This record gives sequence, C-alpha cells and structure tokens, in this order.
Amino acid sequence: MTDGAVDTGPPFVAPGAGRWALDLSHFDGGTTPIAMSAMTYGVEDAFAESFAAQGIPARTMSVRWSNGFAYSRLLPLVGAERPSSKAPPAFAVQLLSRLHPEF
Repeated sequence: MTDGAVDTGPPFVAPGAGRWALDLSHFDGGTTPIAMSAMTYGVEDAFAESFAAQGIPARTMSVRWSNGFAYSRLLPLVGAERPSSKAPPAFAVQLLSRLHPEF
C-alpha cells in the first residue's frame, strides 16, 4: 500500500448473532495462536461458571478472533442466538425476572 494505510486483511464477519465488539483493552492485535485458542475455548466456560455463581443474569461471554484482534459479545439468558438491534422492552425484562429461574 502506498497511502500509508495499514492492511488489516479481510473484514470481520460475525460468527453468530448478537452484538460483537472489538476488544482492544485486552488484546491490541498480534496475539499468539496459543492465546487465541485459550481465550476462544476457556472464556465461555469461565464466564458461565462465574455468572451463575454470582447470580449475574447472563449466560456467558464469547470471544472470537479476526486478523489477530479479539471480538467479544455478552450472551443473555434468553434469546442469545437471535439477532438483536435494540434492548428488550422494560416490561419483558420485568416479566422474565419473575418467570426465568436464573433471573
């Protein structure tokens, strides 16, 4: 490239529904394959166990990689695999908090 731009490779394609966010606070690129593997497979189990133990109304946190950069998403207890464009209405959250055992 001659204009000084950095070639970051192909754009990130979300591996599933939900809101994926670039996580530069923990990994700023150039992450090793070993760290990527550990984070991809270890994070979900660790967060799921921690959330359940602390009563956090979320299923887990997912991490996936694109061009050496980490992207994460928080999976809610309900509707985690459906695409979302906005937060659920307050009445739905109140109803779920009374009906769903983990809420």
